Amino acid sequence: TPDGVVISEICERRNSLIRPPLANIDLLFIVFAAAKPTPVIETVDKLISIAEYNGIEPVVIITKADIAPVGEDYEAIYKLAGLPTFVTSSESGEGTAALAEYIAENLTEGRTAAFAGASGVGKSTLMNKLFPALALATAEISRKIERGRHTTRHVELFSLAGLECPQEYSDIQISKIVTDSREVSDGCIFVAIRGYNTDGHEHIDKAIKNGAAVVVAEQVRDGCVGGAAIVKVDNTRRVAAQLYNAQCGFPSKKMKIVGVTGTNGKTSVCFMLESIFIRAGISCAVIGTLGCRVNGEPLTLCGEGLTTPDSARLYPLLSILAERGIKYVFMEVSSHALALERVAGLDFEYGIFTNLTQDHLDFHGTMEEYFLTKASFFGKCRKKIINVDCPYGKRLYGMYRGSLACSQVKGDFVAKDIRSDRSGNAYTLLTADAQYAITLAALGDFSAFNSLEAAALALNEKISPEAIVGGLSRFSGRMERVDADAPFDVFIDYAHTPDALERLLMNARALRGDGAKTVLVFGCGGERDRGKRKQMANIASRLADTVVITSDNSRREDPKVIFSDILKGVDKEKPYRVIPSRREAIEYALSLAREGDVVVLAGKGHEKYEIDAGGKHFFDEREIVREAINKKL
Repeated sequence: TPDGVVISEICERRNSLIRPPLANIDLLFIVFAAAKPTPVIETVDKLISIAEYNGIEPVVIITKADIAPVGEDYEAIYKLAGLPTFVTSSESGEGTAALAEYIAENLTEGRTAAFAGASGVGKSTLMNKLFPALALATAEISRKIERGRHTTRHVELFSLAGLECPQEYSDIQISKIVTDSREVSDGCIFVAIRGYNTDGHEHIDKAIKNGAAVVVAEQVRDGCVGGAAIVKVDNTRRVAAQLYNAQCGFPSKKMKIVGVTGTNGKTSVCFMLESIFIRAGISCAVIGTLGCRVNGEPLTLCGEGLTTPDSARLYPLLSILAERGIKYVFMEVSSHALALERVAGLDFEYGIFTNLTQDHLDFHGTMEEYFLTKASFFGKCRKKIINVDCPYGKRLYGMYRGSLACSQVKGDFVAKDIRSDRSGNAYTLLTADAQYAITLAALGDFSAFNSLEAAALALNEKISPEAIVGGLSRFSGRMERVDADAPFDVFIDYAHTPDALERLLMNARALRGDGAKTVLVFGCGGERDRGKRKQMANIASRLADTVVITSDNSRREDPKVIFSDILKGVDKEKPYRVIPSRREAIEYALSLAREGDVVVLAGKGHEKYEIDAGGKHFFDEREIVREAINKKL
């Protein structure tokens, strides 16, 4: 309120950031320190997104010490974005007058504001300067916040999650659940998980010292240690998912969750479903490789990263979607998510199987284990839609009788007479009692089959044929043509498996002019399945006229080792070249292109970054292509 009496701080930790207490707030003042801005900029941007999504006005405040007068660049960035932005000094008071004037004009009677930011950035000092009356209430507010954090009994949460809890621990009060020992605070449950690089069990003592009230672990000595209750379980990953699910109110029981799994096509199927359901006027969300979208709009508080978010992010996100009244959630479900129990607590209305080809054998070991991991998912699904043209899909269909079969030959839903050209795809969708003419702007015949599975689900949910046909006609797909003024075509695609690369190149060949050539730029990811590198190289040599081998997220693996693996499958009698710099490789490929040719950049797709031993760097192939073409022309 204008006198500041009921303004309080938002001090949520990183794992709780997705659900800050924003009810009845009109203005959100986001405070960060300029001296070390880089680590917090992502959090600042998330807070801005949270505010905007909730209809709250974000205001950026950059605090700086007089001895380190930086922050002007960030001030310009946020002002350019149209956000009210102020730079203040906690020592001299510089900038406070302008901020106070803004508050006087905008925090009028009946409106409420909150200040958010990390510890130690000067929120309290700044607030007390701006609102003298606030200092009188700060201590009482802090006590209320602390009391409010401990509202759930340990035994109640375990009972909701379907887990056993020793009776002697029944009165323990807990504040939150964490799986990262660095995020432990007083009264939390720490779930020790064995990760890729570290084992949470090695940090149990640290977690207890930092205030963990309960420790859930697979291997630990019995009883209470240092005041913490110890609960032993067989699988901490599964238990973490169950606990988060219970804490968030079992969100999958309030919406219809559709899980899409398979090596390729997951993102496309989800986005096709989104387009159909938006056209039908039904609220929906997408969760996957490209982050989260709500009714077609990006929800930037859930950025790109894992195909399926980890439990600490997934369940709170689903809870938010349920609170927003979302009816359907279309979610990519990766084999890693299944093996690591991220979706253990969810109820799936549908499971969709797209295909299965070689990938992730660095993780699963064999194709059989990869398949069995995928197959296990469908035991969680009430209804199944399966591509039976894929050999693994046919096997899966045999395991789950009563599934809906999609095929180009025979099934419950059949795509007949698929026609692909430079404008997209067209085919006739046949069911037992009807047929529909489907057109797609998406390139590549694989897009037609992805759309068949999306249409199958929509028809089974009684969505109108008009919404299905209209929604699919608007979908442009992931085989993206770069908009550039050139006599040849340039396509960017995410293809990073042998099957996806083969399909991509076959479609690219069909789109080139008479007598024209296909130039391919591709690489293979570091620290990933080495077995597919030779296969992809063989496909590249067979289907492209010129192959340019380059980097594609080498991570910490030596690029020379990756290139060596790829070269084992390259046809040395055909034109090829190794250029480690992906930018230079793209520029070289474009220099070769002539009228009617097709240049294919495989592996990146939606990604706007490159990962190497030095970390993650901005890298946008679209910009590079346009710059190179402008130079060439």
